[in-house]
Order: sequence, then structure tokens, then C-alpha cells
Amino acid sequence: MIFELDAIVRSRFQDYQSPMGLVSLDLDELNNLKISLQRPALIFSHKFEAFNVELLKENKVFFVGIDSLLILPAQQKISIQSYADFCHLSLILPDPELFSKVEKICKFKNKKFEQIFAEPCIIQRKNWMNEIFHRLIYERIQEKQKNSYVIDFLEIEILKELHYNYRDFIELKDSLEFSYDGMTLNKKNEILKSAIIYIEGNLFKRPGIKEIADHIGASESTLQRLFRKEFQCGPASYLKNRLLHEARHLLRTTELATADLAAECGYSTPSSFIYAFRKKFGISPQQFLSQYK
Repeated sequence: MIFELDAIVRSRFQDYQSPMGLVSLDLDELNNLKISLQRPALIFSHKFEAFNVELLKENKVFFVGIDSLLILPAQQKISIQSYADFCHLSLILPDPELFSKVEKICKFKNKKFEQIFAEPCIIQRKNWMNEIFHRLIYERIQEKQKNSYVIDFLEIEILKELHYNYRDFIELKDSLEFSYDGMTLNKKNEILKSAIIYIEGNLFKRPGIKEIADHIGASESTLQRLFRKEFQCGPASYLKNRLLHEARHLLRTTELATADLAAECGYSTPSSFIYAFRKKFGISPQQFLSQYK
């Protein structure tokens, strides 16, 4: 790890060698902090400040609030700017070898953490994750513990909790793809809004574009144009994607068999449904279910 630091350092703890590396910084008058990271990283505020993290290679900026966590892949160059004159931040730097250990202990899908750390993203830092982060900081810095039963427990618990928090993040992200509150829907074109409402009310009847157009009093070409502008696909593809998302929700919340879901979603055979599901989500319905056991 390489630092370029323009700030007054009140305290600084660095350990890059442990399986769960840790960097903890208390800074005053932070103008800029540049860091080159070799390992994957989890970055968070460990007090009550917020800051921006810029990925210098990708020219992307992420806002890290008091209850959020930034997940970064390995080999990143970042710049941090604080919203206040002072900044208290920590970086947890797990060794990828630790991923395999935790996946085996917790019986997670193989290479699950490779998926989690594949792309930069912000997720919510829930209460238990917040507590174990702070306990790790306390044990490592105040108690000067490096190898102990408590440290082993915290390392496993942090990655386990990261898995569940990230899963919740993906579920929320996917649900928002087709989620419209009244305010959001009202901002859309009236024809498009009417089409979406009709589709949602007749989802498993699978209305065709002619039926939708006739119901809302618009031409098929207008519908095609509006959907492609808003969703980068036509009404038929929108409906297909919407049904696949609903099928995934039903897999998780009901006991419906794959064959029944396939029929509900308009697929002639379970195999064609499984193919479409895998193409959309990257895993089969059975693999998806196994993640929730």
C-alpha cells in the first residue's frame, strides 16, 4: 500500500500482512488522501463523518456516509476527500486466501467473495456489521491482538455478514429496477405510465403489445419508441424481464415448482424457463434457491 497524505495525522494504525489487514486513520485538516491498494478493500467511516472516494483509474466517485460501506476490488488507486476538517476512516483489507476458508466454513457458494469484490459498490452497513468492525478495531489497536480466537471469530463474522448484506443489496437493487412509487411514476410520460400500470395489473396474463396499445389508446409504434427510450428495450422484452424478476421473487417466497413457474411466465417447457432465468441472472433457479437455504 502506498500513501500520499496531505493532512494532520492524529493517529495511524497500519497492518497489511494479516489475513484481515487493517488501516485506521484519525486525520485533521484533510485536503487529500491518495492510496494505492493491492488487496480488495472495505472502506468506512468509524465515527460520524462522510467522505468521497474517487477511483482514479475509472474516474468514478462514491459517497461514503456514516452507515454505508464501500466495497472495492483489488489493485485500485483511490483519492479521499472529507466533508469536514477532520476524518476518521478505516480500511479492512482481506487476503483472498481468507475467502476460501470462510466459504468452506459457512458453506457459501464457491468463489462467492470473488463475485462480491468484482466491482466497486456501496452497501448499507447494518448494526451487527458496524459492531464487529468496531470490535475488530478495538482488539487490534487497543488490545494489540493479532492472532487469537477473538480475531479469528471476527474475521469470519465480518466476511459472513458481508455476504448477507451484499445479498440484501442485490435483492433491493433488482427490486428497484421495476419499482415505481407514485411520485416516480407520475414523472413519466402519460402513455408510458398507463402502459406500465396496465402491464402490472395483468402481469401473468402476459398482454401483447397490441392489447396494451388498444387499452391505453396509443399506437404500437409509439409504445415501442417510448419503451426503448426509457428501458432500452421494447414492451415485449420489458414484460419478459418483469416476469423473470417476479419468478425469482416467487421462488424465494413460495413453494411453487419450477415447472409451475415456467407455465405462469409463459414458457412452454421448464427447460426454456431455466435457460432464460440463467441468461438473465447468471445462475439457474435451483442454484438461486440454494443460496437461501
